[in-house]
Amino acid sequence: MDYTALAQELEAAYKKMRIKPTKHKYADLTHGGEMFTLHIIVTFGAPVSPGELSMECGVSTARIATALKSLEGKGYILRETDTEDRRRTLVTATDLGREISLSFEAQRRKTLENMLLELGEADALEYVRLMGRVSDIMSRMHN
Repeated sequence: MDYTALAQELEAAYKKMRIKPTKHKYADLTHGGEMFTLHIIVTFGAPVSPGELSMECGVSTARIATALKSLEGKGYILRETDTEDRRRTLVTATDLGREISLSFEAQRRKTLENMLLELGEADALEYVRLMGRVSDIMSRMHN
């Protein structure tokens, strides 16, 4: 089997899957990873430091600082000084931020459900099985 050609075919399929920029409900948040950052803050469920966010998101602290500034300006997060260590800043989601994050996740999940529905039962099951294998393999390769 020619795995190079197969990899090139897979790359081409990935390129076709890229969603073209459109003006949708969350367009201003998906740019620059803001929605992902907000999701991580909501998922933590407790105040989190920018450094912890940086590690969890796998991006620089500068990128996190930019995302936090934007999210704070939109009223989705609050930044406060840690009462136990005044050198640290802690971030929490506002009620609006939690609502936006949960709404975005519901929309994302519905998109996946619709894609799986279009595949049909057999192909959907096979796709999920294969993606699980790919995830396992990629985890082993990068750890």
